[in-house]
Amino acid sequence: MKIIIDRKLPITPQVYEQVCLMIIEDKLQPNDKLLSVRDFAVEIGVNPNTIQKSYELLETSNVIYSVRGSGWYVSEDISVAKEIVEKLINKKINNFILEIEKLGINKEELAKRILRGEKTYE
Repeated sequence: MKIIIDRKLPITPQVYEQVCLMIIEDKLQPNDKLLSVRDFAVEIGVNPNTIQKSYELLETSNVIYSVRGSGWYVSEDISVAKEIVEKLINKKINNFILEIEKLGINKEELAKRILRGEKTYE
């Protein structure tokens, strides 16, 4: 699994979100086996406890399931991963709009600029 971690942000939610993204982008299919906690931790250079927490969070959300003695697998129902990603997108858009509004640009002006494909100032 190819995951890029921003070390300035909490790692557990990043792993959680990126696994969901990989599922909806068909990089992970239902019933695909995930890397072991240890292998995944080594791959991205984090403590195995961090991956364990991420997997447990994903399992609690019904995105993955565990088979004792075998490992972690992608759940059959990927709609949960889609919902999680949709909520994440909406949250990021809302945060972006709030930041833009602080600069004195309302939603209508923002929409116009986006539709024009306006470039940033250089």
